[in-house]
Amino acid sequence: MELKYLGNKKFKLKFKKTSFLLRPKDSDDLDFLKKGIVIGGGKFLADDDYLMVAGAGEYERGGNHIKAIEVGGSVVYLVEVGGIKVAYLEGMVEEPNEKELSKVADLEADVMLFSLDDKQGEMLKKLPTWLRKWGVNYVVPMGYKKDDGMLKSFLDLFDVEGKEKEEVLKIGSRIELPEGMEIVVLE
Repeated sequence: MELKYLGNKKFKLKFKKTSFLLRPKDSDDLDFLKKGIVIGGGKFLADDDYLMVAGAGEYERGGNHIKAIEVGGSVVYLVEVGGIKVAYLEGMVEEPNEKELSKVADLEADVMLFSLDDKQGEMLKKLPTWLRKWGVNYVVPMGYKKDDGMLKSFLDLFDVEGKEKEEVLKIGSRIELPEGMEIVVLE
């Protein structure tokens, strides 16, 4: 599995011959994707070329399973590829309640893509506790601008200094997942 950050809260996820585009709810472009699975955005579509997933529910295409649940006024999308579970959470507008936090824990995500959108303010301070409770192995921040200070503030919450940006996150199998939680900053 390969995960690459495209900027503007968008990611390309590739596993074997299937490509996924993970994008924010206000996006409708397809970027690189000629055929595949689109997660997020504003519309649902299922045709020969695309499966576009928007909103809570359970979806499947070609053996690829996507589960989406509502959390904090937004949606968490979970994609399972090659036994690795990748969750995409963008744009929470309210603090999740205990029931919603438990639902996210039940997803058992290995990789969490989380927006550092400044609208989330105080919720970001609670993020380390939530991520540990959820048992996430990799946390990949998104939605920050180069010099806005959000990334530094985020890394400070986890006592991480001098984090180098990586071009891609590659995970071959569950065996390669770290024992604890790691922050990965993608370019």
